[in-house]
Amino acid sequence: INQENEVGSAISASIYENFEEKESYPVHSMEDCTFIDNTGSNGVVSLGYLPFNLTGTNQFIRNNGSALRVIGSRLTVGGELRFINNTAYDGGALYLLSFAQIRLSRETKLLFQGNSGRYGASIVVDAINQNPVFSHIYRNPQCSLLLYPSQNVPPSMWDQAGINITFTGNT
Repeated sequence: INQENEVGSAISASIYENFEEKESYPVHSMEDCTFIDNTGSNGVVSLGYLPFNLTGTNQFIRNNGSALRVIGSRLTVGGELRFINNTAYDGGALYLLSFAQIRLSRETKLLFQGNSGRYGASIVVDAINQNPVFSHIYRNPQCSLLLYPSQNVPPSMWDQAGINITFTGNT
């Protein structure tokens, strides 16, 4: 069980405390992971201020606390990402803070099923002040979900790129 002040009961990855000015940052990744029955007040998986990739089939099932918390990061998703029966005060499934972005690769499937949260069951987007030293993060407060690499394709045409986002039974 996660303590109140900690971030990421299962995984926490962030450069916030150890920032160094660099031209680029290594991209971290997870592939084919399942997180079941975890409790975390600040996210079961918390990613902060670094590029990250999720590939393969990644699942968040019956977690208490935002299943995936993304802070000021660019997360690229490929494959399948499933959020099933997660509960949180903020976003039950996906909590995006400080201009975080989700980039969807072609042939990506997202499932939000049976999640609950006070401010949003599936996706919550929140803006908190970002430390100005994190200038390497592309800011776009207008859009949190983008099709990658064709960022100019509108969501109405994502089905042609194999993007499928399903919301069912969320409260």
